[in-house]
Amino acid sequence: MKKTIVFISKTGLVAGILAATICCKPTAHISFSPDTQWKFRTGNDLAWADPQTDDSLWDALSITTCWEEQGYPGYDGYAWYRKEITLPEDFARSVTYYKGLEVRYENADDADALYFNGRYIGRTGDFPPNYKSAYGLERSYVVPLAYIHTDAPNTIAIKVYDDGGEGGLLTPSVTLWPVTPAPVIETQAHVLAEDGVFLENELHRMHLTIRNPEDGKRKVRVHMSVSTDDHKPVSQKTYKANLRPGAGMTWEDHIQLQGPGFYRCSLFVTASGYDLEPVAFNFGSEPEQITSIPDAPEDMDTFWAETRALLDAVPMKPTLKLLPEHSRGPRNVYLVQMQSFGHETIGGYYAVPKKRGKHPVIMTFMGYGSNPWIPKSEEDPDFITFVVSVRGQGIYKAGNRYRNQWFISGLESKETYYYRGAYMDLVRALDFVCSRAEADANRICAQGASQGGAPPCHRAHTTP
Repeated sequence: MKKTIVFISKTGLVAGILAATICCKPTAHISFSPDTQWKFRTGNDLAWADPQTDDSLWDALSITTCWEEQGYPGYDGYAWYRKEITLPEDFARSVTYYKGLEVRYENADDADALYFNGRYIGRTGDFPPNYKSAYGLERSYVVPLAYIHTDAPNTIAIKVYDDGGEGGLLTPSVTLWPVTPAPVIETQAHVLAEDGVFLENELHRMHLTIRNPEDGKRKVRVHMSVSTDDHKPVSQKTYKANLRPGAGMTWEDHIQLQGPGFYRCSLFVTASGYDLEPVAFNFGSEPEQITSIPDAPEDMDTFWAETRALLDAVPMKPTLKLLPEHSRGPRNVYLVQMQSFGHETIGGYYAVPKKRGKHPVIMTFMGYGSNPWIPKSEEDPDFITFVVSVRGQGIYKAGNRYRNQWFISGLESKETYYYRGAYMDLVRALDFVCSRAEADANRICAQGASQGGAPPCHRAHTTP
């Protein structure tokens, strides 16, 4: 009896210790979001990442809105945001236990880098001279515990570079989370149709597989949401599974659709209470049967035909100026200028292979408000590249008469609207290319993104 009592006492002691350990483990489901007013300054100085930097005279801007709307119209380039924060006690306890924190925000326009207490943490996109936009990408940066003050103020500094148009962080919040090892669930999904497109009379079925590659059991929930290409809900369904280590599960299921069109499928995966990265893909159904209700004004074709005739009445008068410092490779690079609709000057940078003969052409149309760039002599040595600047943008952006408000300029009338002339600038750029002896007019490619993505569609529709 005595031994039994001793045994129970030891068991109770161990259980008590385990319970105390579990109770003392801080939650990982806790976050901290500072307010949205941050210190702000244009320019670029690495010293601004230092917590000792005096930012008392900096402006205060909201991170939810572009800086153009907060007193910096037309500004493109570098700017810094700074915020001093003190971690709440419960949050600091979780950060200490999990040995770090994660900084997340939805977007920056265009590239950014994050510093924590003066330490460089990481960047998304890239800065000049290797500029690469990361607009629209969610940001996530992990800060190790060694860089964090859990019982004193911390300074977050974010450097942002904007190449054109709106600039800034453009995020509802900057949120901090404890670093926790999220579960890993392998998820694969696709529709059972060749090239992701259902043809007439095909069954609308989807294949979904999940697998648990970890050593522990996982309770998994997958919520599938199907919507139209303009985000209108179509159907939803939820799948559940308890997966042993190394185990998986597969479903083949019918998808409810609303007829011909293109659809978005999103899979929201939860494992043991953790929300994992969604899995998303697009697919189509009978695309050749898609119909669009005509909504063009009755005089649209007449309007553009008359506009084109007015352009044709303006002599092109092209000029080419060789840029020797940019022509050291297999292509010569020129600054090109010409007259366009309304006798407006347009142009761009034109790179031509030094090798004789006719060459295929790549025409690049820039995004809204983008700063110009010069094609490299050594790139695409067998192609002509023409980076086009329309009126008031690109190489004509500085001091333009549209005050960087191209989208609404002249909007009160179709005769004066900015894009009437801008689209004719694209036509004139194509006219120029077709007039060049070195250009193969049967092999012209047009490309662009954002604003620059519309011109290729326009030219494909209006050019015989």
